[in-house]
Order: sequence, then structure tokens, then C-alpha cells
Amino acid sequence: MLGGENNKLLKYNIALNKWTKISENIIESQWGAAKVVGATIYAIGGRNATDGKIVKNQSYDLVNNTTAEFADMLYPVKYMGSVVHNGQIYILGGHLENNITIDNVQKYDPATDTWAELTSMPTAKTTDAVIYNDKIYAVGGYIHDGTSGKDDNSIDVYDINTDTWENSIVMPINLSAHSVALYKDFIFMVSDYDKHLGKI
Repeated sequence: MLGGENNKLLKYNIALNKWTKISENIIESQWGAAKVVGATIYAIGGRNATDGKIVKNQSYDLVNNTTAEFADMLYPVKYMGSVVHNGQIYILGGHLENNITIDNVQKYDPATDTWAELTSMPTAKTTDAVIYNDKIYAVGGYIHDGTSGKDDNSIDVYDINTDTWENSIVMPINLSAHSVALYKDFIFMVSDYDKHLGKI
């Protein structure tokens, strides 16, 4: 676990129900993403709690206990969706530093330390995402044009193999500031910013 208003990386042992601090050299970051490829954690984007600036990307090598910066996103963001597929990290939408939401999709290749831009989402929004059968499901989120905002009720579906977006799935509720998890053939949506706070 990392992020928030501290520079710590914590490890949780499920079997022992025990937390261990493994590093204090992590960049402080709110609303970023963290993904694992191989034996490396990639902490991506998010904002500095002091000035609101988007922070530098940082990796943590679990074997050698070392940190390093890696290439900046093409569109540095916070509050974005993220998934890993075949050793590549996908970043979906998010807030720019000025809080405007974007529809850009960015893919990071850890092997070459490079970013590529893919086909944009149908909706510019913050979001959370899961991957299932080579497709990314970007579930709900928050849409903000710099003046006003609203919660989203769509699940946007991206086919990784064709770099195309399929017809969006309309949810019966609007969600933002939530988390999603995949189990078998089901996507679970956990909590919300307001109306569905604390619900699954």
C-alpha cells in the first residue's frame, strides 16, 4: 500500500494478518495509480497534497529495494482508471492538474520506458477499471469541464486487440469516487462519492 500524505510503502501479509513497512522513499501522492509488472511496483500520477501539482512517476523494485523515476505520462493525471495486461499498463481518463477531465488512453511499456496514446474513450471522465477477456471496462466516474461536473452512469468497453471502443453499457445508477473489482464473470462496484456511499 502506498500513497496519501506520507512517503511509506507498506506490505500486508494475509496469512499472518500483519503489516510491514518496507520503504520510506516513496513520493507522496494522492489519487494516483499503482500497478505491478514483474517484481516492480509502478506508482503513476496523482497529486501532491501541498500544491496540487501532478507528481513524478516512480517505480519500486521489490527484489532490490530501490526506487527510480520513470517516463512522464503524455497527459499527467490524477483520479484515473488503470489496468495491467500482458506486461503493459493502461491509464484511462483522469483529471488534469486544472481538474478538467480527459478522455485520453495512455499505455506504458516498462521494458522500453515509453508511453503511447491509444484511441480515446467515448467519455472524458475520472474512472476505475477492470480487465476481462482482453477488454477493459471503465466503470462510471466523474465528468468535469472546468466549470461544473456530474457523476457518470456508463461502463465504456475497450477492445485491446483492435484498439476500439464498443457500445457503452448503461448502469441503473451514477457513480464516482468508487472502486471496482472483478470476480469470475462479475464486476463489483464498491461505494460512491455520495448517494451510494458504503454500498456494494
